[in-house]
Amino acid sequence: MADDPDIRIRFGPIKGTAEECALPASVWRISAATLTETDAFAALTANLPTTILNLKPGTEPKDFEITERSKSAYQFVVTYRDDEVNTTKSSTNTVTRRAATLAKSIRRYEFDESVGVYDDGSGTNKATAGNYAYIRLKIDANTPDSHYYRNHARTFEPLPETQQILWYPPATRVTKTLLDAIEDIVGAFNDDTYLGRPAGSLQLVRFEAAPRSTADWEFAFGYGYRKPRTNFYSGDIKIPIVRACDYYYTVDQPHWDSVKKILQPKSKLAVAGRVWPLEDLTATGLSKFGAPIPVT
Repeated sequence: MADDPDIRIRFGPIKGTAEECALPASVWRISAATLTETDAFAALTANLPTTILNLKPGTEPKDFEITERSKSAYQFVVTYRDDEVNTTKSSTNTVTRRAATLAKSIRRYEFDESVGVYDDGSGTNKATAGNYAYIRLKIDANTPDSHYYRNHARTFEPLPETQQILWYPPATRVTKTLLDAIEDIVGAFNDDTYLGRPAGSLQLVRFEAAPRSTADWEFAFGYGYRKPRTNFYSGDIKIPIVRACDYYYTVDQPHWDSVKKILQPKSKLAVAGRVWPLEDLTATGLSKFGAPIPVT
């Protein structure tokens, strides 16, 4: 019974699981006098069970559903949760369980950054680099590259996961700001040496976070690695480096084969550029050696 003798409350029936359940509650005035939402909610919260099967009532607005039945009656549904599993409170944030964040494929019309344009003399032709900002899908020797390919996109897939690191940060360190910062760089490559891997070769492809208890969380980081290719040849063209975050293509031109007496395509240039973003992976809270960064 509420403190106001004219207000009555009836709870139940409970429905849910051992991790989360819903408690219906009816609140009304016996006299049928007008009952405001504020008075109904105050009566409800003053009489709520503190626990149900060790579950506690939620603290967010979405945990309290309200329906007006009449001018003197309201129906509530209160959500109860396992506080240790689903919610961890820090001094500045209330952080809830996060689902896995996975790197996704990207579509690019042009390079984010030029790496180089190389000719069949193994040199870098800087004068033409600006003409090859767009990513090619096919060869058309009769059409200028800077015009023909600008409306064509290419899809790039993230690297397969090759390494995992688990970290158990204290709950006081886990904030929405930290989780958002990590999720924002999923899919990015290392902009500097990280975990012993050279820049542009290690991609953060997965991040998962969930509280283990009220004291700490479990962070799982998945990384993909591909060794940079250095000083390799595409036809007669020597390409100094292509990192895992890069893509390259060759520019073919008709070449007269004096032996076979036919025109054949021959690579005259190799164009390399970066298509995946580079980020400081220490934003995850782990140093470049994989150890937690101390909080200062």
